[in-house]
Amino acid sequence: MGSSRRSQGLTGHLVFAIAAAAFGSSFQHGYNTGVVNAPQKLVEKFINETYFEKYNEMPSDSLVTVIFSVMVSIFCLGGMVGALGTAYLAARFGPKGGLLLNNIFVFIAAALMGFGKMARSYEMIIVGRFVIGLNSGLNAGLSPMYLTEISPVHLRGAVGTIYQLIIAFTILISQILGMPEILGTAEGWPVLFGLIIVPAVFMLATLPLCPESPKYILICKGKDVAAQKALEWFRGTGDVHYEMEEMRAESQELKMVPKVTLKEMYGNAILRKPLIIAVVVMLSQQLSGINAIIFFSTSIFMNAGLSNEAAIYATLGMVTVNVLMTVVSMVLVEKAGRKTLLLFGLSGMMIITALLTLSLALTPSAAWLSYVSVFCIIGFIILFASGPDGANLTDNFDLLADFDLLGEKYNELCVLNEEILNLMLLETEMNPADLDAETFAADEYNKKFKRINIIFKSKSNNREESDNSSSVQSISKRKFKLPLLELKKFGGEIKDWLPFWGQFSKIDSDPNIDEADKLQYLIQATLPSTRARELVESFPPSKENYHKAIDSLKSRFGQDDLLVEFYVRELLKLTISMNSRDQKVKLPTLYDRIETQLRALESLGVTTEKYAAMLFPLVESCLSEEVLQAWQRNNCFNDKKEESRLENLMQFLKNEVEGEERINLAMKGFSVKDNPKIYSLKKPMHTAAGLFAGSQSSSNCAFCNEKNHESKNCKLALNLDLQEKTTLLAKKKCCYRCFKTGHMVRQCTNKIKCSQCQRRHYNVMCPELKQVVSTGSDKLVDKAGENSNEKFNTLANPTCSADVLLQTLVVYLYGNDGSFPVRALIDTGSQKSYITKEAVSKMSYEPIRAVDMIHNLFGGVESKQKHHLYKVYASSFQKDYHCSFEAYDQEKICIDIPTAISGPWTKEIVAKKYSLFFKEACLDYSASSVHLLIGADIAGATLNHLLDGAPDCYKMTAQHLQKSMYVDNCVASVKSEADLTKFINESREIMALGKFELRGWQHNSFESLRDNCNESQNASPILQDIPVLGLLWNIERDTLKIDVRNDTQSESVKVTKRYILSKCHKIFDPIGITAPITLIPKILLQETWKIKANWDDILPEEIAHKSEKWDRQLHQLNKLEIPRWIQGHKNSKHRSIPWFLVAELFGQGARPIATSIAVSVNWMANFIVSLGFLPIVESIGEYTFLIFTAILAMSALFTYNKVPETKGRTVEEITAEFREKSSN
Repeated sequence: MGSSRRSQGLTGHLVFAIAAAAFGSSFQHGYNTGVVNAPQKLVEKFINETYFEKYNEMPSDSLVTVIFSVMVSIFCLGGMVGALGTAYLAARFGPKGGLLLNNIFVFIAAALMGFGKMARSYEMIIVGRFVIGLNSGLNAGLSPMYLTEISPVHLRGAVGTIYQLIIAFTILISQILGMPEILGTAEGWPVLFGLIIVPAVFMLATLPLCPESPKYILICKGKDVAAQKALEWFRGTGDVHYEMEEMRAESQELKMVPKVTLKEMYGNAILRKPLIIAVVVMLSQQLSGINAIIFFSTSIFMNAGLSNEAAIYATLGMVTVNVLMTVVSMVLVEKAGRKTLLLFGLSGMMIITALLTLSLALTPSAAWLSYVSVFCIIGFIILFASGPDGANLTDNFDLLADFDLLGEKYNELCVLNEEILNLMLLETEMNPADLDAETFAADEYNKKFKRINIIFKSKSNNREESDNSSSVQSISKRKFKLPLLELKKFGGEIKDWLPFWGQFSKIDSDPNIDEADKLQYLIQATLPSTRARELVESFPPSKENYHKAIDSLKSRFGQDDLLVEFYVRELLKLTISMNSRDQKVKLPTLYDRIETQLRALESLGVTTEKYAAMLFPLVESCLSEEVLQAWQRNNCFNDKKEESRLENLMQFLKNEVEGEERINLAMKGFSVKDNPKIYSLKKPMHTAAGLFAGSQSSSNCAFCNEKNHESKNCKLALNLDLQEKTTLLAKKKCCYRCFKTGHMVRQCTNKIKCSQCQRRHYNVMCPELKQVVSTGSDKLVDKAGENSNEKFNTLANPTCSADVLLQTLVVYLYGNDGSFPVRALIDTGSQKSYITKEAVSKMSYEPIRAVDMIHNLFGGVESKQKHHLYKVYASSFQKDYHCSFEAYDQEKICIDIPTAISGPWTKEIVAKKYSLFFKEACLDYSASSVHLLIGADIAGATLNHLLDGAPDCYKMTAQHLQKSMYVDNCVASVKSEADLTKFINESREIMALGKFELRGWQHNSFESLRDNCNESQNASPILQDIPVLGLLWNIERDTLKIDVRNDTQSESVKVTKRYILSKCHKIFDPIGITAPITLIPKILLQETWKIKANWDDILPEEIAHKSEKWDRQLHQLNKLEIPRWIQGHKNSKHRSIPWFLVAELFGQGARPIATSIAVSVNWMANFIVSLGFLPIVESIGEYTFLIFTAILAMSALFTYNKVPETKGRTVEEITAEFREKSSN
């Protein structure tokens, strides 16, 4: 990992970002510092002329000098004001965003200064100088911040100097452009002032192409994915995990670091001295006179006796020396050190300033002193650039960064050294002298690092000796962060005094904490509205009252005799509870309780040596009869001394508890019976697909007074406006937030959140909710194309009238804009996974590709749609599991699904360990819309992966299980009861490996059924029909039949095309025995297409009568049962064989109609009798009559016992014999 970090140096993207940020920001700082120097005479002439035009009098030379000085120095004032807003702008918009917004000041200043001469107003130039000063002040903080945060650790010091270096270069550029040959003319100097717009345009063109600072994105915005992408862009590689972990750790540390004010820093004795030194150094730099020389160097040279043209060239030479010394100082600062350069530079500048003052004063009497003044100014610049300015080139935090980097290199060196020593020890021809030399060299490096570490810690702050030693170890060994400790809260209960005082005594004995602060800690360590809090708060919050409050607490709750009495009473309570019949405690729990009381008494001075005679009977009385007998039988604990007897008794109990733990461990072994998720005393709920959730509401709806739904899911309320809803709730005295009675909305404590406005109320009470007019079912598109209203649900499960608990959950989606909670639906009937377009928009996902799909929807409707494929990043609700998968976008996945309603399942779940997750994700999360559908491509892959990777000992069962799984149900058959037991146990163990649970087993093992009935006479007989893949399976008779609900058509129901289609699809027949029956409604649908009827149009009476007649006969299909297999049960007297019958039916003027009918021929004709209940009416049609004819023919054959021989014969031969025998 160290090598990867070293390789991450300057990349093309990083250089581009540095150039975009540094040139556009530091250019303004340096350029506007020196731009007014060269054209000074021209600007003063402009001031003189405009003043005369305004006031009709000539200004004095001193007034012109004052106005020009204000014009120059107001730039510094603007910089000081702008620097104060750096922190706000960086926190609000980020370093990059702040730099871009800061260019607004550049355009304003360029307009004011560039057109100031045209407008004949020197005031515009003064205001423009102030505005560009604001820009430079903000750039001075934002630009180094951005450059440092985007650079690797080992390059931050060098990158940090770029800003100062460009300032020096741009001062030189301003002097060159201000020469008379270029722009230093009467017409060119306004252009010289307006050129500041060029670097602003450069920054606006280049910096938006660079990402924001990764540290700002992660720490301030909390966008982990976006921060990682930005860091990968700067580094040019995807291997940025190490830096991301460093930034995450820094983010956590910043949350724990309190904000420190300047007053607190000065009040801290450790920080006071560094603070004063930093302030004095900065003041010495700014008050050294460097600003006066840079701003007024031309004027100073002219006062020294140079001409205007010579002064301009002298200024150009001075600025050139400044640039060269800035580069040289980057080398000197590493060689001589900052302290040496600072002292040397300031001392030399003091001497040079004195010589410059003398030479300027004596120049009128000695002309040659003008050259001395020129050399003094250049010497001043040299000493400043290499002294105060050079000492300030790098960041103040470079030392900390370098030390952290040194610690990392030291850790890497230790690892490599250990590997080298191991390799040297493995060599057979190893020279011991070489090994000693290697060890000695490694010790020398360790010694150097320890010495540097001790010096650094001692110089950085004055910590305690224990902190110093622990810090040395933490650099080389500790690789984890300890959690924060929380103060124990004391509420006045005597049993809580010892844990409370054991922690708070550290604060009480700490001499570095002020006693007033200790009193505040004491208040925080007591529970509100308790006796302890009231006692502490009765003292005024001053340092004098702290000891009084502590003494009062100790006298009230911490007296030793009171505590001893309390713990002795606890032992007595334990004795009484163990002797009662109502409560029995297990031995490990009992031992822990006894140990707790004895340890507490021992900490109070009640030792076993002094009080064994009193404690031994109490402890012995807590034990059960079985334990006492074992204690008396034990011969190794027969010491007669009371203190020894108590110790021996506790040792005996300890051995018993440890032995019991070993027994439990041995009993658990590798058996699946000990898994509480598989074997439970209480039979858990079955799968959600078969769980019916009827009307379980204990109270009526607050809006419509119905009991079949909750108030938050009321459809009537959707058609009411907010005023009508509040009126209904007010009449029933219900809370506007939770719809419960007994309290008002301001007293409501329910944590409810609206999914639309995020405020505390249900969705139905949202002011932003639009009124919905109920129009019944969604319209479908018929083949005539008359209805254009088309709505499709991606959900594969059809909507039914009864409530069903669906497999919904709340997950977090992650994107560039952070994380967002959404409801997800696991639908294994859907072949693909989908995500709503609304969620895609919120997460700012980018599409991978576009795909055209044809959806086969419920009712045979086909819809061709275009979807975009997205990469979805999701996590669990507790954020302890993260994954990513591909999903297609969809406008709407399904209708709004309400959150979990109350019932027996909620009580079962809330009583378990995941009650908090269930409450937050399924009850409190009020959003009813589903934004993510996890289809079979994701959910099914999990189960297949588990079965494919099953252990070798379970391979046969895994293959059998893989062929027998249908969505979330297992349907299989085995040869014997031994195979049945093996299949059940091994299936449970395989599924338990993936945290799945197969439960609700049903089988028709006859011996198992008989044994279950014999075990309990009150047990209900197992005769119920079990739903299996849409059919009903009778366990006792081992038959299958169609599940047809007896909900006949009522007279008030309007017969429409939609109604006929829904009735037809209610018959689920996976084996096809009802195909002739379901043909009738399809024929009726064809007739509706002929008359071009819409889906909700009332059909003609003739079609409606046929539909009603067919509907009345459907319930008779429940009497049709088919044996599941040929031989039946072992105790069955009946035997069946498969028989294929070919019958012919001729219609008038039509070709023959032939069909093959598979029936089970029963020797006792019972099966034929059961088939005889199939209705025979005109509306059934020719195919039903064909079946009935075949049944009657078979009955006749059974009556005469004339079953044709089928082995080795063709269908035509069997048919001919059937005709012959049936005619007889």
